[in-house]
Amino acid sequence: MPKIKVSALLTGIKGKSEGSVFSNNRGGAYYRSNRNFGAKSSIRWNTQRASFGELSQQWRKLTANQQTQWNNAAANFPAIDAWGNPRTRSGYETYMYLNATLKKLGIAANNTPPSPLGTIDHGLPQVVITAGPIINVTWPIAIQANDVLNVYAGAVVSTGRGFVPGKMKYMGSQSAVAATTLDITVPYVEQFGNLPSSGRLWAMTESINPLTGEHDFKQWNFTDIGVIPTTGIGYMIIQSTFTVT
Repeated sequence: MPKIKVSALLTGIKGKSEGSVFSNNRGGAYYRSNRNFGAKSSIRWNTQRASFGELSQQWRKLTANQQTQWNNAAANFPAIDAWGNPRTRSGYETYMYLNATLKKLGIAANNTPPSPLGTIDHGLPQVVITAGPIINVTWPIAIQANDVLNVYAGAVVSTGRGFVPGKMKYMGSQSAVAATTLDITVPYVEQFGNLPSSGRLWAMTESINPLTGEHDFKQWNFTDIGVIPTTGIGYMIIQSTFTVT
């Protein structure tokens, strides 16, 4: 794999350009071929792209005053860039960031920026597989009012594999007050097929505020299939700060 050596004029490079992907790992900066050549296509991807297109059209229909309000409110919803540095989104980015989450839940977009309300930390999720097999994702802190938890899972991998965020697929949302579990069996089998006899199943949760579209507290964990039940090392991202519990 080709490597990149940065200089005083170029301190780093990340992202995609046509057939190349630039990033960095423990070995330093590198680039690789983009197997999709910028033309990624799947039912989920096309649905997401269409959804973003609709929101973008809605943004263009906002009044100049409404767009100015979003520009002014952007600082209330800070972001972290690819290098881990804080940055302020534009008003358009903030509109898309919050309303894309609402749209995914079937909630109408906010035409004016909301005040930040934050999200709830539901604690480290657990993956529980029982006879059937039935796949449940559980969490220790129950759902509250105006509170939604999105649940994601990935295909079963070998027990030596770590967590890969990009491989997680949306399994569903839980918004029932006092709930601490979501059965993901049906969407999981539809997406990945029947569970194999062994391997590691990763799942992830993400807290959503359905009034504002804020989303935070991404946390993930795993269970190993076909061996003595294993509680994985749990991981959590809180406002882009990585902690291990």
